[in-house]
Amino acid sequence: MKKIAIIGGGFAGLGAAYQLAQSRRDVEVHIFERSAELGGLAGSFPVGGSYLEQYYHHMFPDYHDIIGLCKDLGIGDNIFFKKAASGSFVNGKLYPFNSVIDVLQFTPLSFFDRLRLGFGIAYLRLTKNWKKFENITAAEWLKKYFGQRVYEIMWRPLLEGKFGECAEQVSMVWFWSRIWERPMQFGYIRGGFKALTDALGKRLKNLGVHIHFKAGVTLFEHDSAGKFIVNVSDTNEIFDAVVVAATPMVFLRIAPWLPESYRAGLTQLRYSGTISLVLTLGRSFSPYYWLNIQDLSLPILAVVEHTNFVGPEHYGGNHLLYVAKYIDPESALYRMPDAELLELYLASLEKINPAFDRSWVKDWKLFRAPATQPIVKAGYQHMRPRIKTPVLNLYFVSMSHIYPWDRGTERSFRLGKEAGDIIIRELGRDVMDDKSNFL
Repeated sequence: MKKIAIIGGGFAGLGAAYQLAQSRRDVEVHIFERSAELGGLAGSFPVGGSYLEQYYHHMFPDYHDIIGLCKDLGIGDNIFFKKAASGSFVNGKLYPFNSVIDVLQFTPLSFFDRLRLGFGIAYLRLTKNWKKFENITAAEWLKKYFGQRVYEIMWRPLLEGKFGECAEQVSMVWFWSRIWERPMQFGYIRGGFKALTDALGKRLKNLGVHIHFKAGVTLFEHDSAGKFIVNVSDTNEIFDAVVVAATPMVFLRIAPWLPESYRAGLTQLRYSGTISLVLTLGRSFSPYYWLNIQDLSLPILAVVEHTNFVGPEHYGGNHLLYVAKYIDPESALYRMPDAELLELYLASLEKINPAFDRSWVKDWKLFRAPATQPIVKAGYQHMRPRIKTPVLNLYFVSMSHIYPWDRGTERSFRLGKEAGDIIIRELGRDVMDDKSNFL
């Protein structure tokens, strides 16, 4: 019986555990999760008789692994897809952004620039060969083919809002993937992603997986016999293999003994963090589900009104609004006290919608995560880590691996399954070796 530790209970770790537990009965899988629930950034909190994610989440129609998983778990009927209204806040005004007609009527751009915007987006949607974008920055390509005015109005706020001081270095591959994957419809799970992680957690336990909550791994070692000693709450456990399903920064911290050349590669991988303010309102803020804030003077990238997609009747009649910002986790804004940050965000909402009144706010919650968006620079194909590390039986999965795609639950879960498949193949070779030695 092989003991395998999975460090991290997000969707990558869950994918690895699911694949291993379903495919092998000669393994003992342990998931170590530092929080009190599974799901990682899809962690939830109760509101109005249901649950909502701390950071906005939705699904796309091509989430085949997640949709298949839900069907397997018996909750496939809980998934739905539908169109959701999008808009942009530009020059102090709100504009719809859902159709070709909306693009043609987008007055912050000249008619010629609107045509250029529409044709540029169409070109990227039709382009399958993303590799030709690998060594060029998004800023360089977008300025050249969309024009300076379109770049300044549409794309610079997105790049700076996501990547800050690294905006001009971001790969065009990242931007291509955003356009390529953006669907006409969004999807969600009734009961929230918690319905999925609860059902998956139950299935994993039935398959014999041991799930340890509030069990943050502080350190793990690699001994001379090739075993791994994992330290959790000052207790050591020995494993035959380890899957680190966490950020590169966490991996570096808990495994300081990694080969220096490998550590140097991980050190190059950087992330933006996220601040997510979730407001419970007595009325709707805007007609849009997704509102892009294309005003760099405001400390907000997006305002996502969840209940313009999943009706307020599912949350006790409350209207739920995300106010989101990607940010350097070392910045002063990230470390700002909650009350001051709330004031800053509410003042921003008043500028976006002058009719907004603070009396609408019934409750609020503020969440921070230091690593939510990998900074994918031009030439990232040379930086992307592999699942197999230089250390035998040590594997690594993270959002940094998902290139050329942007991060998300589907890609993370699929990545974890891929790690599980690799381990299964290598366990198979171990069994053959054992038999050969026996004979």
